[in-house]
Amino acid sequence: AGRPAGEISAMFHNCMAEAIIQGTEIVSSKTGIKRVALSGGTFQNRYLTERVAEGLLSRGFLLFFHRNVPSNDGGLALGQIAVAAAHRAAGLV
Repeated sequence: AGRPAGEISAMFHNCMAEAIIQGTEIVSSKTGIKRVALSGGTFQNRYLTERVAEGLLSRGFLLFFHRNVPSNDGGLALGQIAVAAAHRAAGLV
């Protein structure tokens, strides 16, 4: 419809952020859990992460973010190594 790509992208990401916030609130209302980890490939998107974080923090959630381990395949590989090491230590392999 002739709208700039940036405007369309912002509308999409704002909608996704609101869906994540509302979904988190629904789960929290049923479980009482107020701790949320924002990680994985989705949260490599800085704009989305900032919007979700702002919304959740303003609603009293405690947030956790990945820092030392990448949220993509590098983190997955590290997890696989940890599981393999635990199995080896337990004599399962």
